[in-house]
Amino acid sequence: GVLLATLTLAGRERIVARIPVADRLFAAIGLPVNLAGVEFRNVVSKVAEIDGQKVLAVTGEIVNIRASASALHGLTLTARGADGRSLYVWTATAGTSKLGAGETTTFRTRLASPPEEAREVLVALAEPARQVAQAEPAAKASKGRLTGK
Repeated sequence: GVLLATLTLAGRERIVARIPVADRLFAAIGLPVNLAGVEFRNVVSKVAEIDGQKVLAVTGEIVNIRASASALHGLTLTARGADGRSLYVWTATAGTSKLGAGETTTFRTRLASPPEEAREVLVALAEPARQVAQAEPAAKASKGRLTGK
């Protein structure tokens, strides 16, 4: 019993890689699984006016939390309304294609003429590995509101 539980907890990344819905079970007991091996930090979104046009700027850091290198396949960003509905999705580069153990990189992207109804931005790693964050810093993922509206 105890040995099986220990092996299951130690191998939870492998379990979630094979059975993706298992990540919810591990998260429910306080042991979230991060297959990407990276965290988003200090993610901030801001609307500004440049040459008479509204521009949504999103910046942040991507941190490799593994003891080995992690591949980055770009970013997918989603502008969402107050109800959480996706209004617009776009992609951006992650600043680098690979992060060494413990390394950090920054990202910066802009969207011209963002949807007026947008209230937050969801930032995720592009497939195959996904780690999701929302704008503004918090513990692991961050949640934020668009400023400058």
